Amino acid sequence: MSNLRASLAGVVADCVRNGMTVAQMNIVLQNHVRYGYKNNDVITNYEGRYSNFHEVMGSAYYETEDNATKVSIEIIRMMMSLQPFEDLFVLPSIESKGRFSYSRNPEDDDRRRTVTTFGRVIRRQLLIDSSVVKDEMIAKILDIISQKLWADMGRVVVHTGSGVHRAYEYFPHEISCMSGNCYCGEWIDIYSSNECVSCLAVYDDNDNYRCVAKALLWKADSGKLVLDRVYCTDDEHQAAMAIIAKARTMGATVPENSFTRYAGDETLTVEITDLTHVPYLDSFRYVKGHSEKDGRVFAHLGTYGGLCVLDSTEGEGILKCRKCGLNNISYSDQDCGHCGTKLNARKCNTCGGYGECSHINGELMCHDCRERLTYQCECCHNYKSREEMPAIITATDSEICDYCKDRYYKECDICGELHAKNSMADCVVNDGVNSCNGLVCNRCSRTKTSRCGDCSNRYEIDLLQQVVTIENCIVTLCKYCKKSLTNADLVKREEA
Repeated sequence: MSNLRASLAGVVADCVRNGMTVAQMNIVLQNHVRYGYKNNDVITNYEGRYSNFHEVMGSAYYETEDNATKVSIEIIRMMMSLQPFEDLFVLPSIESKGRFSYSRNPEDDDRRRTVTTFGRVIRRQLLIDSSVVKDEMIAKILDIISQKLWADMGRVVVHTGSGVHRAYEYFPHEISCMSGNCYCGEWIDIYSSNECVSCLAVYDDNDNYRCVAKALLWKADSGKLVLDRVYCTDDEHQAAMAIIAKARTMGATVPENSFTRYAGDETLTVEITDLTHVPYLDSFRYVKGHSEKDGRVFAHLGTYGGLCVLDSTEGEGILKCRKCGLNNISYSDQDCGHCGTKLNARKCNTCGGYGECSHINGELMCHDCRERLTYQCECCHNYKSREEMPAIITATDSEICDYCKDRYYKECDICGELHAKNSMADCVVNDGVNSCNGLVCNRCSRTKTSRCGDCSNRYEIDLLQQVVTIENCIVTLCKYCKKSLTNADLVKREEA
């Protein structure tokens, strides 16, 4: 019998690899197909469980819009109808929600039947390998049929208004970043203050202060109800299925994989007049724009690209425009959706306009006013009023204040240009009458001064003289060193 099962599973795999449809497979396997009800008197409530299971598989086939999912369901149902797979009597378990039972002995009652997961039944008993039905398809099909087989919709609480806060406050923060210990009421106000959103929640049967599954249900601008991502604790997958089933009964559009964002293209209008924070959003996470009516401020959100993405887990996102005073869901470097002013703009105390302002001497001043009315001293870095203390231009075209000029700058004693004292060199210069000690800039130091060959002091070139020593070396000397060396007979006497 096991060899026959393996042989038939191999035939199905070959049919899939050859691109055959399920209808064509049925023709190939027609001698083994046993569609229809097969009685079993030893299994508890067999008829009801069999009918319920196959009705659910059938409705799952017709409700899904994904062709790959449809084909996978068809293949699984076909394998269950083949001899000898039909004799496994695969059924939903009566004692374990989300599990299935089977037995290779048709005479076994429920006490002897093996209880296991849907995936193990598919892989190990029906022998359907991953080349025929992928793992993600098994998970998707299990979610769809679990919603119908085991979902206890009576556990689902529909929160609106301030009630939404309860689900977030009592849900573990390890599963959802806005919940539990991370819960902040101001973050959730966007849900409680808008009628277009409700929260479906399931609580622990033994602890009403522990939320085990939750999801937001939005009414989009189109009027369509959209179920957002479902969050659940690891041990409460069936609670999540109950939420999904409840959303379906309410007429909501439910993604086949409800644990990810909604994939459709919808928009949503929410009021943000008095909000201070915006939480991390899943499906409606893109800001499309803003509007204002009768003093009420609205944000228009979407499931696809917009002005910014609402993905902060710190409750950030609401900014009030300093010019018009209206709320925006935006980043600080973006324009106000109402008046077009930059949201990080501030009011200039000088001209009254709004723009990028800086604190200048205790007052906010925009860039234009700062450039026009003040300058920043290159030396002390303080801003000075051009009217009260006009800028002084240095040799490097820097602007400095009068205070710094007197203390840190000096005019070069050769070229007369203004330089920082700590960048100048000591030098003996000719003031037109006598030589005296002075300061010269680097440029003049290089081009118009030189050092005495004996004392090494720097002199203006005009104050130095070239002489010839008795060793016939030419040196440049100041007048004092020349006289001293001459008196010592170390310099050749000039011919009369």
